[in-house]
Amino acid sequence: GGLAITLLWTHSVLQVVESAGGILLLFSGLTVLTLFKVRFTRPDLPRPSLISLIAAGVYVVAALGILYMGFRDSPTLLLAIGGVCLAALGMWALTRRRAPVEIPRERPVTGK
Repeated sequence: GGLAITLLWTHSVLQVVESAGGILLLFSGLTVLTLFKVRFTRPDLPRPSLISLIAAGVYVVAALGILYMGFRDSPTLLLAIGGVCLAALGMWALTRRRAPVEIPRERPVTGK
């Protein structure tokens, strides 16, 4: 709530909606791209149908076009999306899985 109030206090409603829309469009496009990744890199998983891949391709192309027009018309949109992407990359780097660490188990105390 506090972040939303701060954004509305420092930016116009149009800028906030434009930035939120661009961010949602970018990340939904990236999510749709995972259909192609599953199709070509994970033979152990069920493959998406051809119609799903065509729909995903159309969506990604449309999303890229809309983002291009948004970047062309509003330089602040590029800054907002770039900032969110950098923050997401930083969080990913902090939380990515590392090799598990083996913790030695102690022997149970038997009372002897």
